[in-house]
Amino acid sequence: MKILNFHYDVRELTITSTQEAFFEFAMTSNQGQGKAVWDLRTTSGFRQQVYVMFHSTTPENASSILKNGFEPSDKSNTMLGQGIYVSKDLDKAIPYGPVTFKLLVYVGRVKVIREQGHPLQKEWQRHFSTAWVPPNCGMVDSGREENCVKSKRQITFLGVVQGFHLLDRCAQSLTNVVSPR
Repeated sequence: MKILNFHYDVRELTITSTQEAFFEFAMTSNQGQGKAVWDLRTTSGFRQQVYVMFHSTTPENASSILKNGFEPSDKSNTMLGQGIYVSKDLDKAIPYGPVTFKLLVYVGRVKVIREQGHPLQKEWQRHFSTAWVPPNCGMVDSGREENCVKSKRQITFLGVVQGFHLLDRCAQSLTNVVSPR
């Protein structure tokens, strides 16, 4: 049975086969959508959470991501600055490209950004692992939530929800088709 590992900073989150069985249940039921599929509070009080999230892109970028992993955007004109943009809301991700990945994302320490011009809107990476824009807060025209994670080490691929047929053969051999639910 596969063990999922998230390597991030000095901490390592290892999910055992028992926890993986729970992931499989959570990822195949509607209960897992939008809610943490793994939630644990450490003895020091730190909350560790893993969510199912989505990321859409072009077939060319998807092939590169599958071969080399995600690269954080470095554009200063993006809403939350440098990072990897993902969403728990499949409908939020789909407009960004015809290939959509289903991911497990370890969010780590999260900074909530509720308004444009927040002092940490583009500078959260120094003290946080993820920036989160909640739904219907006025930051996103669609009213949907959005996340920006600092590192590709926070992400594990589950598969492709849509657009598998658009990937080159090499990229297809690195993933599989999965249900969005």
